[in-house]
Amino acid sequence: MRHALTLLATVASVALGARLAAADPPEPRLFTAPTAWLPPAGALTASAQFDPSTDSRDDGGVMIGYSLGGIAAVDLGADTEIRTCTSCDRPANGRWFPRASFRIGSRQHALFRGMPALVLGLKNTFAPPDLGRLGRPRVTEAYVAASSVVGPVRLHAGVMVFAAEFADLELEPELRPFAGIELRPPGWPRSHFMADVAWTTRLELEPEPSVRRGPQLEAMIGGGARYQFFEWAAIELGFRVPQDEGLASGRVLIRLSGVWELDSPAKKRLKVR
Repeated sequence: MRHALTLLATVASVALGARLAAADPPEPRLFTAPTAWLPPAGALTASAQFDPSTDSRDDGGVMIGYSLGGIAAVDLGADTEIRTCTSCDRPANGRWFPRASFRIGSRQHALFRGMPALVLGLKNTFAPPDLGRLGRPRVTEAYVAASSVVGPVRLHAGVMVFAAEFADLELEPELRPFAGIELRPPGWPRSHFMADVAWTTRLELEPEPSVRRGPQLEAMIGGGARYQFFEWAAIELGFRVPQDEGLASGRVLIRLSGVWELDSPAKKRLKVR
């Protein structure tokens, strides 16, 4: 944990002192894994995701964000990344939680040629709903992400730190790695194929005390594609599978996202990207 905190502090100091380089892609994450990309200065971002299956009420997300000078971004919304179970021999259910996040970082090539983009991020629940025996859970995620474009490939990697509590049960801060990859085939400039492995939180409240009782971390494996149908908007089609539950519990994901640069010299319309 000491090494992780040192790494977080190093990234923050680099981010604050870095000069802005050429614009990076704006996507803040793949399917679960965060990226180190930041939106352009003064840009408004928005995304909405859902599961098209008939029982999709417990799987989705809505986020809106704003870029602070191109070196930081804030996001506010709600999602179902946190899952719960009270009889954990069956698949867990996603729960809607309001979430806020803050990211600060430096762009690719900011200090030297070949330097990856670096971001320090924090995502936290707020105003949690009352879940009965689960009480009002709190889940905090912090991460350091590095992203780089290498020809037709975009690489993402980093570490995540989780802390959570509900009722009288608590998860002490735990460190986990994550990774992701994107491929843009030659000749298909609007298409990206993606895969990632990252972590989410599952709140387990078994009827009887057990080693599984309490907040747990679970690996989430994702794969799919992104299509940039406008310069400023994209659609992503994919799936996510909880490692502990297998393919039978995988969920389809459709996500729409957009980036609007509000700083237009004429101040008459949104400058799209």
